[in-house]
Amino acid sequence: TRGKNARIAAAAKRAAEPASWRQMSGMPLMIHEIKHVGNRPFMVGFAFCFLGSLWVQTKFTDEMKKESLYWSTFHGDGAKPGHH
Repeated sequence: TRGKNARIAAAAKRAAEPASWRQMSGMPLMIHEIKHVGNRPFMVGFAFCFLGSLWVQTKFTDEMKKESLYWSTFHGDGAKPGHH
């Protein structure tokens, strides 16, 4: 377990094995966490919120956008009169 040859052998062994979660970063780590069984309830909730927000956005009509103070202020042609 000591010496130059042992370190070379250990490095070769680590290179041949898949990376542990501690050695991952970015997308590989995110995909690993999504697949982890302990995170399934969180991922179900995340998917539910994502699909719900997508559904709400598809139901947001042009008339609703025109009547929305937020939409008219930040995306429309200006705020409603009398509002900041």
